[in-house]
Amino acid sequence: MQRCTVHGIPYDSPENTDSSVEALAAAMHSKAVIEANRAAATLLVHQLTSGSQGAKTVAARGIRLLAKTRRENRAFNADACAIPHLRKLLSCTNSFAQKILYSNTQFIRS
Repeated sequence: MQRCTVHGIPYDSPENTDSSVEALAAAMHSKAVIEANRAAATLLVHQLTSGSQGAKTVAARGIRLLAKTRRENRAFNADACAIPHLRKLLSCTNSFAQKILYSNTQFIRS
């Protein structure tokens, strides 16, 4: 290290290298989580469009939970066109689905 300093050569200590590797790993993990949430939103909306009434209820719950966790997830739900399908589900007679939808009306209104 002293030799590098004397000759003006940049030197990263092992502590700095470890933290940069950890930062890179965290960034990659975050990107993986974001992509997984985007895929989850797409799959859940697909269930809303073509699933049974029970599957639609479960999908609505998944969309609600996804929307509660991060702002990006709400955008993924909107990009996947969840809102029109959730509005259709509001008129269903399933009381459990109604409870799920009305418990998070902020997402549906936005």
